[in-house]
Amino acid sequence: MTSREPDVGADVPALPTETIPQHVWQFAQEQDALKKAADQMRDYLYELSTEATIPVHAIETRAKNLTSYMDKCLRESGDGALKYPNPRAGIDDCVAARVIVYTTRARQDFVELLLKRCAARDHENPGDSKHNGYDSDHLVVTSVDAAHLSARYPDLATYFRQRPGLEVQIRTVAGHAWAEYEHDVRYKSAAYKNLGESDRARVDQWFIEAGGLRRYLDQVFNEIDEFLLPTDVDQEIVANDEDTDSEVLTERDDRPLDVETLSEFLAARYSDSEPGSDEAVQQMLGQLSSLGVHTVTGLEEALARNDGNDVAALMDYPATVSATRQLDDELLAAFSHSYVEAAAPDEARQQLLRLRLRRVDGKFAIYVLEVEGNTPTRPITAARAVRDLTRVAAEQLGPGAVQIDNSIALDKKDLQASTNPRIVRSGETPIYVATNLTRSSSEWLMAQLVGRLPEGHVRVFRAGDQILPKR
Repeated sequence: MTSREPDVGADVPALPTETIPQHVWQFAQEQDALKKAADQMRDYLYELSTEATIPVHAIETRAKNLTSYMDKCLRESGDGALKYPNPRAGIDDCVAARVIVYTTRARQDFVELLLKRCAARDHENPGDSKHNGYDSDHLVVTSVDAAHLSARYPDLATYFRQRPGLEVQIRTVAGHAWAEYEHDVRYKSAAYKNLGESDRARVDQWFIEAGGLRRYLDQVFNEIDEFLLPTDVDQEIVANDEDTDSEVLTERDDRPLDVETLSEFLAARYSDSEPGSDEAVQQMLGQLSSLGVHTVTGLEEALARNDGNDVAALMDYPATVSATRQLDDELLAAFSHSYVEAAAPDEARQQLLRLRLRRVDGKFAIYVLEVEGNTPTRPITAARAVRDLTRVAAEQLGPGAVQIDNSIALDKKDLQASTNPRIVRSGETPIYVATNLTRSSSEWLMAQLVGRLPEGHVRVFRAGDQILPKR
């Protein structure tokens, strides 16, 4: 794809009518439709990157102009025959797209996702054979497996019915910088063309060396990405926070989860967001059923494991997202790998969820409690740590000694209605503990409880570092 082709209109050059092939006339008539298909392909690729939470630097698309199309039609093979004897069936870059990402990991993720969601052929990296520093994935998409493609992207759907494919390139920002400058120098620069053979070879060698620097920059960017988004943790640690020792305090809603009740839940929980698609609702219902969540209360219990605001912050949404997407991400944070597996056999959706899981995996179940005389707990969430410390303190000091205004109480009425409390039992005494707390609020409550216990009785670790009591 050449993103800087001249902006040539659809008018056919002034040639005798009988010399202009029919396919050229057809191409000229389709210029507007091709531009619309290019715009819709860009929208589709942005949608894909947003769904998978793959950060992109830019997505560029273009429709081939008439001059470029006619030039390509006249290209010859090595034996002098036309390379495209049937241009309409053979030329597959009448629309082309380029995706520029920050890291090679994101590039690999995007390529794998595209291959899951689309039918494609001719996947290659031309740099593998050129050995000149160029590095970019090229492939030809022949159809897009997008829900309601005809309704959402009608011109793109028409394009795939009429054309053999659509070229897509995926490269990193470092690879893009190398390719753009190399293209300007080697193919557009008169100064380069006027050099002698030895001087051109010298410039070519510099580009090879710059390719090595490009690989180093890609490596450093990957290391930064790995540091900010750690690799997956043990799914058993994250997925099995069942909280069997505590009870849900809020009034139970044992209505079965179906399209109607889940839609009502979405509208109430995310009142400022667009509802999302019916297909997304059906997908979540199927996954929740596989995970044993069949009622509205069961859904509320699952979501109480984490703070929805924390999930949204970790996802770092690039724009306003639907209610179904927000719930999907909260469920992903709550169930981790189990939620991904529950999407089977839809491999494309599983791939999307795996990519998004990196944003939240291990970010919540990071607290460990060491109580004197007991083995350390497995990693648990902040809310669970507060409840477990409440139980430990109540056993040591008595239920009345653990009360904290608006957060931990022996009477439900002493808590704010919005705290979504759960019950921890000390013997026969119920203790009401708020759950929908921010991480900082949870850690403040932990500090209050640890401070009331005998010195050295309990230690709290966050991601391996002791945070309480402070040393």
